[in-house]
Amino acid sequence: MWKTLELDEAIHIIPIEDLRQHEESSKCWCNPSIENDLNKDIITNNSLDERELYETGCKKPH
Repeated sequence: MWKTLELDEAIHIIPIEDLRQHEESSKCWCNPSIENDLNKDIITNNSLDERELYETGCKKPH
């Protein structure tokens, strides 16, 4: 699961209950991707448990 936080300067998409805590920053340890839409940055964090790879079908459950 993911949470979305809309702040003044950016929208942050952060994994919930990941193996390591994330920062609400573009400088997070996970090297988040940054896109610009509607005059705001959209910062999408990468999960340590790789959940996005399973969600997109790039990895299959064991």
